[in-house]
Amino acid sequence: MRASDEWIRVSTAHFEVDTTAGEKRGRETALEFEKVREFFERASPLKPPQGDTPVRIILFRTEQQYAQYAINGVAVAFYAAGPTRDYIVLQDSPQKYSTAIHEYMHLIVRHSGLKIPLWLNEGWADVYSTLRPTHDGAAVGDLLPGRIATLEQSPWMDFNTLTSVTQASRAYNEGDRANIFYAESWALAHMLYLAPDYKDHFPKFLMALHRGENTAAACETAFGKTPDQVYADLRNYLARRKLYGAVFETPLTKAAGEQRVEQLSEFDADLMLADLMAATNRKNVARQEYERLEKLRPNDPDIAQAIGFIDLSVGDKPSARRRLRQAFEEGAGDPRMCVELAQLDHDEGAAPGVIIPVLERALKTRPDYADAQVELGIEQVAARDYKQGIATLASVRTVPPREATPVFSALAYSSLEIGDLDAARGYAATALKWATTDAQRAAIAQMTSLIAARARIAVRKDETIEHASGTVANVICSADGNRLELRVGGRTLMLAMPDPRAIEFSRLGGGPLEMHCGPQKAAPAIVDYAPAPAGSIVAGVVRRIELGAAR
Repeated sequence: MRASDEWIRVSTAHFEVDTTAGEKRGRETALEFEKVREFFERASPLKPPQGDTPVRIILFRTEQQYAQYAINGVAVAFYAAGPTRDYIVLQDSPQKYSTAIHEYMHLIVRHSGLKIPLWLNEGWADVYSTLRPTHDGAAVGDLLPGRIATLEQSPWMDFNTLTSVTQASRAYNEGDRANIFYAESWALAHMLYLAPDYKDHFPKFLMALHRGENTAAACETAFGKTPDQVYADLRNYLARRKLYGAVFETPLTKAAGEQRVEQLSEFDADLMLADLMAATNRKNVARQEYERLEKLRPNDPDIAQAIGFIDLSVGDKPSARRRLRQAFEEGAGDPRMCVELAQLDHDEGAAPGVIIPVLERALKTRPDYADAQVELGIEQVAARDYKQGIATLASVRTVPPREATPVFSALAYSSLEIGDLDAARGYAATALKWATTDAQRAAIAQMTSLIAARARIAVRKDETIEHASGTVANVICSADGNRLELRVGGRTLMLAMPDPRAIEFSRLGGGPLEMHCGPQKAAPAIVDYAPAPAGSIVAGVVRRIELGAAR
């Protein structure tokens, strides 16, 4: 479908509704999603994602329009996660409201990070799809007549088959098999989430699944029942014909807010549909459309960014880096794009001065974006801007577990370099607690030894570190203390060298270090040093020497 169909965009604080069903339906859909989001924000155990990129709702006027983009022949709506935004796609129908809630629940589950099997993801979303206003709140858990009819008329899957279905399974993609899968998933989720004998232990069940237990094991862990016992309870639960529900004391408000309406140009509508193709893994078709659109508008940053993400998804990192850099230079500021570009630049050995502006743009758009804060802080430390690195990393509200050791190691190292040894010890201990590899533990042990050595030479707290780039000329060894002569331009910089255990040595590119008393084989180096008090015979005290490096 091309944009010969008239597309309207209705934008709110959290959603962007693109539709061929007209302005009235677009406004109604935007309002419905804002109301649902408010309910989940106030009453659900899982909260909506926070961010500056609105969820894009694509509402097709007809079944024929929707069918061109459907992910299978069964689902009448679907949720898809693109590289920079989320999509909910549906066709205009009387069931649109319940369908919208179902798909929004999928979005929330994904952003929560909760790892649950497909049957629960679909069944729990079905339970919430019955959300409706009551006198003083909102109710969840009404019967779904269509699901009940399917369960009465079709053979049931056994427990193991139901709980093992994946998105690749025939039972998820084919007609009658999919219908019984959805119906039985709804029934089981309904019982476990709302029935008195189960609901109090449902959070424990979720956590067991999240930790990696299969459904059978999680039932034993949370409910103390075997799969056969749970399955028998489910049969009895459905036979009652009067299922339990829940009422939340959270009214569905009018979700008042500004709605902005615009008619999409043909170009923008085609770009939106190409984005949808990319989000639903039809990358070849999407790329062809992006390349066609790029000829019409060669310097569009959104197109360069989109092609870059396709390249990244297929493993073509050089092309992805080139495309994302192009998008950045043309003004793109999507936080996820900026972080991906920064990581690609880092992997190619780009200097911190190249990477830092990219991450700063990400945080200008989304100041609390943890991934960007982490990357920026580590790059600032690499640039030897220790105080700013500490400020950035310490501002991360929740450090992702996978980043805990790098973050706390960087904080420990930066604290060490500015002489705050107490903070350095604390951060090093935290980094060690999160370490998962022998290499990480070895690096932390080496840093801990360096902290101890600095403590023995009475490092000043909050000392200033300066950097000198030159050539190592001589090491003077004497009972009065060792000194380093560094040729910087046409002058010689004399620096004190305390206990070697208190100095960090490294060589650019690795390899053995060769330093001895006396004249040195000329080698470029960057030396970090703490300036000495006025009147000293040396310019400062060496803290770090990186041989083979110069700037």
